[in-house]
Amino acid sequence: MKFIATIMTAAGIYTLYDVLKRRGRLTPAYVARLDTLDSRLVHRDEVADLLRRSQKIEAIGLYRRDTGASLLDAKAAVDRLATARAS
Repeated sequence: MKFIATIMTAAGIYTLYDVLKRRGRLTPAYVARLDTLDSRLVHRDEVADLLRRSQKIEAIGLYRRDTGASLLDAKAAVDRLATARAS
């Protein structure tokens, strides 16, 4: 059961940034909030390394510890970092 929940969670994390964007909830104010959180990120290289190793959940955890972000904000911010890295 834990394995299924992890896959479902990972799938939800993967699409959060795109879902917010498509639904129009990625407003300029929200993007500014994510930028503010990003400026507090101390371990940016470690987050990027976790993303390279496909450890998105761990990257979100590290992001939350560094910035104090909520889970939703951390997921959106890490998704944004992953999207920027892929471009």
